[in-house]
Amino acid sequence: MYTYKEIITLDDLQHLTLSRALPLQKGQKVEVLIIAEGETKSLVQESPASLLQLLLDSPEMSETEY
Repeated sequence: MYTYKEIITLDDLQHLTLSRALPLQKGQKVEVLIIAEGETKSLVQESPASLLQLLLDSPEMSETEY
């Protein structure tokens, strides 16, 4: 599994612009998780189990990874 993290400021609410190209193939499916600034702290500090459950409930999570 490839993971990528970048902190950006939204200029357009329908498009995200990354600072560099991803090492993926065109047409490859990816899962995108967006956590807004200010909400990251509360999600992790108040309920780390909720964040973990969010990731585990991902439709792309295999039984082996779970």
